[in-house]
Amino acid sequence: MEVHPYILQRFMLYKSILLIDDDLDDAEILFEAVKSLEEKVICRIVTSPVIAMEELKNGQNLPELIFLDLNMPVISGPEFLQQLKNDAALEQIPVIVYSSHTIEIMQKLTQQFDKVRCISKPNDYKELVCVLQDIL
Repeated sequence: MEVHPYILQRFMLYKSILLIDDDLDDAEILFEAVKSLEEKVICRIVTSPVIAMEELKNGQNLPELIFLDLNMPVISGPEFLQQLKNDAALEQIPVIVYSSHTIEIMQKLTQQFDKVRCISKPNDYKELVCVLQDIL
């Protein structure tokens, strides 16, 4: 069953989303899938977890939701989460960790953190949109 875009727009929970992924291709696919659900959502891509953390700690463009790749250089997803959740100004931002790992592995790596949900990177764009419909 296809949901009418107007209905999705009325129920979109988040208006500002930050995508943190060192793989620009993966980030762009996620960006396009989010925008397909709601064109008016502000969705930014940052490919460096170091830069993303600096911006967040400086209070620049605080998002309502963060999509975080688990496997990144310099600062891994779990390390990023630790820094985020140790900062009183940032700890309440919900995070969706996404990776090619299984849900079980991601949950094990992130179980100590509140407000974190895990999703596997779908192999298909339509499947990704369906997963995002449930989240957003």
